[in-house]
Amino acid sequence: MKESFEGLKSDMDAACVLLRGFTLGRPGFTRRDGATAISRVRELAERLQLAFTSGKHCKEATQAAASAKGQILAACARLDLLRG
Repeated sequence: MKESFEGLKSDMDAACVLLRGFTLGRPGFTRRDGATAISRVRELAERLQLAFTSGKHCKEATQAAASAKGQILAACARLDLLRG
């Protein structure tokens, strides 16, 4: 069964909020939270791109995945700094 765009996009938005919180150094986010969020956003971005390679949601899925990749890079940089 094919996943719905709205469901995947909603999951991606929620995961990106957590990733952004870690990247910005908001209180309560640990390195473990950051690593988990990075993995989750990466997995959702891949699923979006694979599930919507064509059709009416293709452009939106591609944009969401590209945006997520930038957020992942920023979070990885913060994680590397914290690891010292």
